[in-house]
Amino acid sequence: MGDNIGKAVGKVIVDTAADTRSVAGKVFGPVLTELGASWGDRARAHRAKNMIAILADLQREADERGLTEENLKALPFGDALRVVNAASEEDDPTVQQLWARLLANATDPSNPTAVSKAHIDILKSLSAPEAAFLELLFRAGDPPTRGALNRTRDWESELGLAAEEGWRKFPASERETAIQNLKRLSCITFRPAPLDTSRLLARIPREQYGTTDYAVIDHRKADRFFREVADMLGAAAGLHEYGANAPFLVARDDRPPERFYMLTALGRGLMKACARSRAP
Repeated sequence: MGDNIGKAVGKVIVDTAADTRSVAGKVFGPVLTELGASWGDRARAHRAKNMIAILADLQREADERGLTEENLKALPFGDALRVVNAASEEDDPTVQQLWARLLANATDPSNPTAVSKAHIDILKSLSAPEAAFLELLFRAGDPPTRGALNRTRDWESELGLAAEEGWRKFPASERETAIQNLKRLSCITFRPAPLDTSRLLARIPREQYGTTDYAVIDHRKADRFFREVADMLGAAAGLHEYGANAPFLVARDDRPPERFYMLTALGRGLMKACARSRAP
């Protein structure tokens, strides 16, 4: 029975790809047909089911953007081959949506996005919690510039509400693992507070030097300051975690801990490549 299901589902995806009236037929051409025929029956059932879900998301994206098979770009054969091989193994709906949006952006003639091997490799490694955290950070953007306290608090409040809606619904253990993997993939890093150099200085009593104030560097404060710098550099290089007592990691209970993280250039590039569609 399983073999029959595999053959049936495989036929559906082959027929979908062969249909030149569909977005999938234009984007992938013969790739799905060739790969679908090469997969074993059980693998075909699993991978074809995943691709059908991704193609359905891709079709919705194309419809939202007003794209048809006549006005979108077809993927080069090599890119299509890599995407199908990787995306067809993904069965999580959240990550499947990222694949669909990556494809929609890559085939949208108004979008300069190209399918990158790096993006394919990262998407292959993502779980649902990891995708949710990347979405959260990408949507939140950067906090207001230093000194805008009220706007910073508003940004943090919106970040916390968005985290409650999606990211924090995953168990704490899964969130912790997700953060570790995203750091391993160089998609996120800590967002440390600016270093305060004023803490290096100590005052000399005025009465000893007339009417002029003098300041000197306190060697104990300087030692602590440079230890913090070394801790940040080591953590940024992936040598260790940030120290548990780092000043910027000490948070009040009413402030979202997610504010301590930010996308790297690689992570931001991935999320731009997988950005949601905009209504035409």
